[in-house]
Amino acid sequence: MPGQFSVGAGYRAFVYLALAGVAWLAYTLWLWRREGRTAPRRVLAHSAFGLYFVVMWGVVLMPFPDEEVLVEPAPVNLVPFAWLVDANAGVRYVGGGLGAWLTNRTVVYVASNLLLTVPLGAYLRRARSWRLPTTALAAFGLSLAFELTQLTGVWGLFGMRYRTFDVDDLIANTLGAVVGWALVPLLVLLPARRAGTASVRAGGVGRRVAALGLDLLVWQLLYLVVWLLVWTALAGLGGAVDQRLAIGLWVLAAVAVLAGCPLACRGATPGTALLGIGRPVGPATART
Repeated sequence: MPGQFSVGAGYRAFVYLALAGVAWLAYTLWLWRREGRTAPRRVLAHSAFGLYFVVMWGVVLMPFPDEEVLVEPAPVNLVPFAWLVDANAGVRYVGGGLGAWLTNRTVVYVASNLLLTVPLGAYLRRARSWRLPTTALAAFGLSLAFELTQLTGVWGLFGMRYRTFDVDDLIANTLGAVVGWALVPLLVLLPARRAGTASVRAGGVGRRVAALGLDLLVWQLLYLVVWLLVWTALAGLGGAVDQRLAIGLWVLAAVAVLAGCPLACRGATPGTALLGIGRPVGPATART
């Protein structure tokens, strides 16, 4: 739908940012007044989540359209995993290969929707101690609110919908929160070493294979984050991410996860940290 978004709609973005900014600032001041002196880190964490929530809604709503040139509604997709068909068609069009998949716009779009709610899942587990089913249900509800807002043209504010209602977004957003919930142990990769009679938890073959699978998942997620950042930066400069650069970023992400993490974290990879392999267990008397 080229031409439907323009600078003419910028005042709506300004209004949203102004109102959201005031609400976030008021929320932060309320947090600080309530417990700032006794728990400043808690205030910072909740305030950061509030800012993330504002940004998340901004990503869903903007860019706002110019109603003068809004001529047709955005499409609706009710077929689960329809993005795989689109991605496969795009990859085949450019000749296939790993680089084509990693740089495919549809794949990047789905990955972006997944990454969007990873912090939500992490926050709900870390700060609220929510269980996985509750977290997944909350993420699905929030994603449904996103999609209904897009389906209704921001609840009737616009004459027609200008963003796509997509069931695949519901799936990706919910899965993203589940991933964030599962990755919470990475926030503290290794606990303090304990002296005394503590033993080290060993990992059997099954646990080691599962740890490897988690390492591979973290590798791909890190790559997608780095790719999005580089792609955004180059797009702003009028450039693009070619296949060689994408593969280079992919390799660097592998080195960071599979070599950098063990070097920085006393031999622990993300997978072994999540599954507790190599973690002290049993009674202990003191911290070192």
